[in-house]
Formats: sequence, C-alpha cells, structure tokens
Amino acid sequence: MTFKDAKAELRAMANGEYRSLTYSLTEFDDGTETATCNIYVNPSLSASGATWREALNGMRELLNPTDPKPAGESEAPEPEVCF
Repeated sequence: MTFKDAKAELRAMANGEYRSLTYSLTEFDDGTETATCNIYVNPSLSASGATWREALNGMRELLNPTDPKPAGESEAPEPEVCF
C-alpha cells in the first residue's frame, strides 16, 4: 500500500475529521532499520504499525470498536512495508 492509498482510505474512514499520516524511519548504527506508520484522527485518536494496513486496521478498531472484522479478513500480517 502506498502513502497515497493510505491517505485515501483514512480520508474515507475519518468522515471529515482532522487527520494526519506520518512515516518514521529509524536507522541504527549497525544498519538495521525500524519503520513506523502513524495515523491520527482528531487530536485524541492515534494508531501505529509497521505497515499502513496495520495502522489503518488499528484506527478502524478505535473508530468502530463494536464492528466485527469483515468475513475472510486475514489475521496474518501483510509482508508490505509502509514506504
């Protein structure tokens, strides 16, 4: 999923509320990297993950805590990264 795709999905999910997407990449001196995708809706809700899908799913849970997952949605993490 691209940043543009995540932005579009969050826009639909946020229903006109303030929203923000950020990507953070930390590179350590041994060459390892850690990526984090952060999503904010209005000043009080935030979700993050190693991929945009993980972050968007977390935000969906915060916005709709009683909504069950759609049938067939996999619990396995996606192999994508958020950049």
